[in-house]
Amino acid sequence: MKIALTLRWVARGLSLALAGLLILLAVGEGGPPLFARSVAALESWFLLLAVFSSLAAWRYELGGGIAGLAAVAAFYFTDFAASGFRHWPGGWVFPTLAVVPLLYLLAWWRGRAVGHRKT
Repeated sequence: MKIALTLRWVARGLSLALAGLLILLAVGEGGPPLFARSVAALESWFLLLAVFSSLAAWRYELGGGIAGLAAVAAFYFTDFAASGFRHWPGGWVFPTLAVVPLLYLLAWWRGRAVGHRKT
């Protein structure tokens, strides 16, 4: 139970940090191109979905974790397709977006495993 609780609170802290970073970037750089018809707009929607699903996972760990991973995967596939299927997005930032939903899923799984042992 302690492991699930630790995973849950680490994921919650990281999701708040991620949302705060997104707000700082939006204020400093201007909002993302959400309503343009471009690949950048589609990728921006996927990143927003990843952040909002991480925040929703505070209440719904399984659903938020799955939605977050799906959003990150969709972002990667969109960027890969836009490059003509030649290269994946580089850098360390985008892979770390998948850490938060993975932590939520691990917390859900661990909490569920502990819960079944008690019955």
